[in-house]
Amino acid sequence: MNRCILVYLPVGKTIAVKTGKMACDKVACWWYNPRNGQAEKTGLLDRSDTMMFTPPTVGINNDWVLVIDDPEYNLGVPGICE
Repeated sequence: MNRCILVYLPVGKTIAVKTGKMACDKVACWWYNPRNGQAEKTGLLDRSDTMMFTPPTVGINNDWVLVIDDPEYNLGVPGICE
């Protein structure tokens, strides 16, 4: 089973992510901005087999990394090494 999913978006747009191979009922979701190294938490969401996500900004020159993880593993803030 997957504990974490990372999706790089070269252009900000709404995407569908298949999360059916994650064993958890809820997922912790973050948008990581590779342009400035900042992460924005979207919160804990109820997991479904396919989930829709829209980054904080959309369009060309708005690349993002979507981080979806199992909150049980407490993986921390993306981009922060502890």
